[in-house]
Amino acid sequence: MLNHLREVTQKKCALINRTPIIIGVSGGADSLVLLDLLSKDYQVVVAHFNHCLRPESSRDAQIIEKIAQHYSLPFILGEGDVENFAQANHLSIEEAARDMRYRFLFEQAEKNKAQAVAVGHHADDQVETILMHLLRGTGLDGLSGMAYHSLPNPWNSRIPLVRPLLQIWRSEINNYCAENKISPLIDSTNADITYFRNRIRQNLIPELESYVPGFRKRIWRTADLIGNDRILLEEQTENAWQAVLMNSGLGYVVLHCHIFNNLLLGLKRRLIRKAIFFLRQDQRDVDYDLVQRAINFASQPPTTKEADLGLDLKISIEEDQLIISDRNSDLPTSQWPQLVADFMLDIPAELDLGNGWILKVELPLDKESAINDSRKSQNPFQAWVSWGDRELKLLVRRRTAGDRFHPLGMDGRSMKISDLMVNEKIPRRARAGWPLICSGEEIIWIPGYRLSHYFRVTNISKSVVKLSLNHQCRHIPAK
Repeated sequence: MLNHLREVTQKKCALINRTPIIIGVSGGADSLVLLDLLSKDYQVVVAHFNHCLRPESSRDAQIIEKIAQHYSLPFILGEGDVENFAQANHLSIEEAARDMRYRFLFEQAEKNKAQAVAVGHHADDQVETILMHLLRGTGLDGLSGMAYHSLPNPWNSRIPLVRPLLQIWRSEINNYCAENKISPLIDSTNADITYFRNRIRQNLIPELESYVPGFRKRIWRTADLIGNDRILLEEQTENAWQAVLMNSGLGYVVLHCHIFNNLLLGLKRRLIRKAIFFLRQDQRDVDYDLVQRAINFASQPPTTKEADLGLDLKISIEEDQLIISDRNSDLPTSQWPQLVADFMLDIPAELDLGNGWILKVELPLDKESAINDSRKSQNPFQAWVSWGDRELKLLVRRRTAGDRFHPLGMDGRSMKISDLMVNEKIPRRARAGWPLICSGEEIIWIPGYRLSHYFRVTNISKSVVKLSLNHQCRHIPAK
């Protein structure tokens, strides 16, 4: 077992012998065997979390401290009120105990500059975990079970969680204890079949073994095969993620909707899960219905262009951006020109709008060239404006209630700015700050969208003013 463990720790767990490892020791046979084996080759720190769920839990903590002293190893004790934590966070006792335990272990890993947190999950645990996932509903990730080396994990993006005993069966661990005079502690809760995992261990697995002898090993091997296939899928998912990701930040992920909708269904599902895990790193699983809601929304968005997704998240579409975000997050607006105040400018002028966008107002030296350029330009953030004898001043302002505009192409008829913004699909949260370029009370240009009919350049225009908005990472709205 020691020789096998050395190969696993080096090749599958990527451990080195010069940096500490935090070992979560419960006192059970698996964690004590892991401690005994790893302490022969590595610098280890014994960490125990008292869940305060059993009368004997404090006694067990004292015994584990003595075991650490026997090995001449540092010992760290943590404890917490699992029942209150479970009630406050709407978790089962099992989930709450697990979450508190791993939070503690990774906090200690950070404090001790550890290379990894190691736990004693073994092959029987792997089979139980896969069956739990299967019964609750899962994809390939759940059917592949636990990994030898998990990074990132729900508790840390830098320190891995490692499980060196995943190929070792409970019977082998018990034999090792007997041969090496290791005396495990007995956890009375392991016999309590009110816990889901215990029912699977004590009732379901023996029943399935009666149908198919060797069932556990078959499940373990299936998970191993799926795990290797999963590595290939993760590479493809990462490539697709790089192609579809437009932006991400605190509380939001922005995907390119058109590219996303043209991917295979399997990749779409994995990308949605990846986006959710980016926003909810402590979420252990994302259910099928949530993923499907996101996919359906992307292909057939409602007229509101947004919807609740679940997990206190929302999903929305702006132009060709599919956004998954915290319900109340402040989404970025730097992709659009936005005003925080109104400005009066003399022509020529240059104005920094304050979010990376620069407005330039120029007097072209050659009117004929300006007319030709205006006819050739495909950039919606450039406009050539017929100026005539007007005073060389511009007002750059935000919209106000009742604003009307005479869009080019409507033969001088007017429409409300609010209606035009809806028709042009300017995102709702960008409308209030969208700059309007005006001469006096007349709106000349809505950058990115429409020029005024009365300011269009013609062959009889007396003078022309060039307007342009530029941004280093300008996003041109889809027409």
